[in-house]
Amino acid sequence: MPRRGQVKEKPEDRLVDRVGLGVLAAQFPDALVDRVVTETGRREKRTRDLPAALMVRYVVALALFPSDGYDEVMRQVKVADDWLADSAGPVKVPATTAITKARDRLGVAPVKLLFERTAVPMALPRRTLGAFYRRWRVCAVDGTTLLVPDTDENAAAFGKPGNDSGEGALPQVRVLGLVECGSRALLGAGFGGTGGSKAASEQALFGDLLPALRPGLLVLADRNFLGFDLFEKAAATGADLLWRVKKDRRLPVDAELADGSYLSHLVEPGTRGKGRTIPVRVVEYTLDRDPGTGERLPASKKETYRLVTTVLDPDAAPAAELAALYSDRWEVETLLDEIKVHQQDGRLVLRSQSPDRVEQEVWGVLLLHRALRKLIHDTALVEGIDPDRLSFTHTVKVVRRQVVRRALFPPPPDGPDPGRGDR
Repeated sequence: MPRRGQVKEKPEDRLVDRVGLGVLAAQFPDALVDRVVTETGRREKRTRDLPAALMVRYVVALALFPSDGYDEVMRQVKVADDWLADSAGPVKVPATTAITKARDRLGVAPVKLLFERTAVPMALPRRTLGAFYRRWRVCAVDGTTLLVPDTDENAAAFGKPGNDSGEGALPQVRVLGLVECGSRALLGAGFGGTGGSKAASEQALFGDLLPALRPGLLVLADRNFLGFDLFEKAAATGADLLWRVKKDRRLPVDAELADGSYLSHLVEPGTRGKGRTIPVRVVEYTLDRDPGTGERLPASKKETYRLVTTVLDPDAAPAAELAALYSDRWEVETLLDEIKVHQQDGRLVLRSQSPDRVEQEVWGVLLLHRALRKLIHDTALVEGIDPDRLSFTHTVKVVRRQVVRRALFPPPPDGPDPGRGDR
């Protein structure tokens, strides 16, 4: 008999079908959920039908069933794990208004903290393909926007995109993520609006990722991020950086190196060259294939790239290898597609009608993606294959199908608490 949270093996099942959902469940054990609720001051003072710990799980369930109504998602949660149900009778599902009030009591902080506590490195050296380059764990930074319902509150908080033709129809939120290449697991995230009172650029949101940076990481980023202050702060974390440079950026040649790269420096802006400087190494190359498709580009579309890195020793990371490695940044695009298209079930607009609920929902979406990626990663390890060979879409369908029959987030029997230990 399979244990609670597991799937009985069948010869015809795909790989993900044959791995117990305990991997998903272990991401959010009861002890950790209770701790984040307590630490954020959301522990209820009296017994409620919808306690905070249940609502944390409910927010993640909303991300798993994006096309279902509030009451139906709550039914899935309660039936799956007998939450607050009378064992002798049918499950009573609270009214939608009661669920909404419970979400408001919960707030954003517990869900965000749960993400931060579980967003730990996932890939294993010599086992997770594409996750490491020499002595570094490879990560990439990129962002995206998500549409939210057009309420007055959302529009005021997050703003609407606009151009010369006028304002867009729906408000948008901006999400920036630090992604572990190979596993496609989120290690950090930042959240803001595209306008309105919570407007934040991708460069500003990068500050939210700094706590996730540490020695041993090699962080890839696009040309829009390179600024003196941001590069300096990111490098101060001990992580090594490999960032693209805009064409008009002046990078003086301080010393030419045998691998074709050269030493240079970034200069503090507004100091006429007399302020602080950051030593960097510059790698230049021409891209003759599309990074997304691998197809050869016509001569008119070939583009010259310039990268700056904090790895100054060419023997530690030769220029040709860094140029090839930079294409891993496109893994972030795949992750964004997984979230926006497959995990969201094609739903283009989030469901929440107020800013705090929107932010809460976004953190739930990110929590679910990490848990699904953990399931895929551990399945790949069992079979000794690349995680890319396992279908994210199929994984989502398997989890949705089985959650209804099993506990949504049961505590692992004697498993580790991902909220403890070093990040």
